[in-house]
Amino acid sequence: MAVSKCLYTALNNALEQKLPEIYSDESNSAEKKGIKISYKLLKPGYFVLSGSGGGKVFYEKTVLVKDTVKTLRVQYPESGKNAMDPVVEKMSVCFHTALQSETTK
Repeated sequence: MAVSKCLYTALNNALEQKLPEIYSDESNSAEKKGIKISYKLLKPGYFVLSGSGGGKVFYEKTVLVKDTVKTLRVQYPESGKNAMDPVVEKMSVCFHTALQSETTK
């Protein structure tokens, strides 16, 4: 049975890393795990990494909000790509840098 995984983390940026440094670290870590990165995007406030390896699709979006590093990671079987890609796309759009309280000011 194929398993999909979704993980959300929100961690204090205790090391005070800049987003490009976190981006580089995450990209290198994914490649060391055998994931071939096929899509990379670094924008002010967030980055996206996507790729595949070992029969699985990998997607990560990380946003830096003040002193918090928020990350959404999704992993699913390549066989479920047609079903999961639209779901991951929706999740990604909803996962952004603005905090709800900041958008209402």
